[in-house]
Amino acid sequence: MKYPEVATVISQLGRPDSGTETTGFYNIEFNVQLKPEAKWPAGTGKEALVASIDTHLTRNFPGVTYDYSQNIEANVNEALSGVKGTNSVKVFGADLEADERIANQITRVLAGIRGVADAASYRSLGQPNLLIAPDRSACARYGLNAGDVASVVQAAIGGQAVTQVLEGDRRFDLVVRWKPQYRQSLDAIRQIRVNVPAGGQVPLAQLASIETAAGASFIYREQLERYVPVRFAVRDRDLQSAVQEAKRKVASGVILPAGVHLEWAGEYSELEAANRRLAVVVPFALLLIAGVLYGATNSLIDTFIIMVQIPVACLCGVVGLVITGTPFSVSAAVGFISIFGIAVRDGILLSFYIRQLWEQGHPFAEAIVLGSDRRLRATMMTDLVDAFGLLPAALSTRIGAQTQRPLAIVVIGGALAIMVLTRMLQPVLIYLCHRKLRLADNTARTTQAFDPASLT
Repeated sequence: MKYPEVATVISQLGRPDSGTETTGFYNIEFNVQLKPEAKWPAGTGKEALVASIDTHLTRNFPGVTYDYSQNIEANVNEALSGVKGTNSVKVFGADLEADERIANQITRVLAGIRGVADAASYRSLGQPNLLIAPDRSACARYGLNAGDVASVVQAAIGGQAVTQVLEGDRRFDLVVRWKPQYRQSLDAIRQIRVNVPAGGQVPLAQLASIETAAGASFIYREQLERYVPVRFAVRDRDLQSAVQEAKRKVASGVILPAGVHLEWAGEYSELEAANRRLAVVVPFALLLIAGVLYGATNSLIDTFIIMVQIPVACLCGVVGLVITGTPFSVSAAVGFISIFGIAVRDGILLSFYIRQLWEQGHPFAEAIVLGSDRRLRATMMTDLVDAFGLLPAALSTRIGAQTQRPLAIVVIGGALAIMVLTRMLQPVLIYLCHRKLRLADNTARTTQAFDPASLT
């Protein structure tokens, strides 16, 4: 690999020593400390580095699935969804075998979707278990009950506390059980002797069925329900369209039995929650801005003229996202809300000044041209400050910049649109909306100033 060598590699197999995470030995985490990004080869970014590492590992270690994240990000995602992964699909159902089969089908569907990477299902079954089921009829013939047989199995294999050991003010159970050679194989367990009331001993194989079967090694639970998770990540595509396509293909290609349902969790669920909040916040912000503007202008026409600049600025913010290939995110949505304030501020600067010129006696059209000329420098300076102030964030490619780049791109596109388009749009709207009112007002003033009685 031609990418930066690592300084330190720290690995963790299974759960940590502190026991803060519940995971099995199938889970291995590697904490890789990279060199500073300034020392990376030219043109190498985080996405290219992850893609190269994934290709290298997949080619050399087939059958292993990988997930790439950062410490805090991984911990937050796991705390939100309960699954180690950026996004996950949880298959809820009472039958783990059916849940795991459906999870494998979903994994195959996700693997064929553009932009979806690192798709893998967590296995719950596969651990060999020893099943010892007492035969009640056989136990009755020897004067035993199922509990007597279970007690012998517990003492011989699992261990039985017979007393306590005192060590200062601490107490420990003293557990005894049979020696390993009498319990380490299936044949040895079958030969465990059970005392009967009539005297003598009977092999355990005559009192219970003893067999091995595959059981659950790890059971995920949420809201008192069992589930099998499928984790996946989305790269080189926006999250919402990728997951929506995945939902459609899973719904058409995977048949869910009765009592089984799916839940999509992780970053996608947080995005949906954020969109629901934005669906309330954005209209409320627009209504609040409109109310403040009407209170300041006392005119529905002026409020409309200023508010109409908001969709124009947002449209240019969308164009900025499309040109740069940046997917829509919560950060971009916050950028659109910022554009509301910039558009309204510039509209107030121009509209109020034109009104001031009218009140000073300037003619209607002359006041619009004069106001647009005198306020051009002020509005342009404020818009350029917004645009150039966020330019470093929009051009940044360092780790962590993906959260601030969409906001910066949206604000820059909106600020430039406000600086150029609204300077041409707002004066025209002011002229069209106020023309009849102002011309009628000028006619009334002229009529009042000319008194025909003064000629007689």
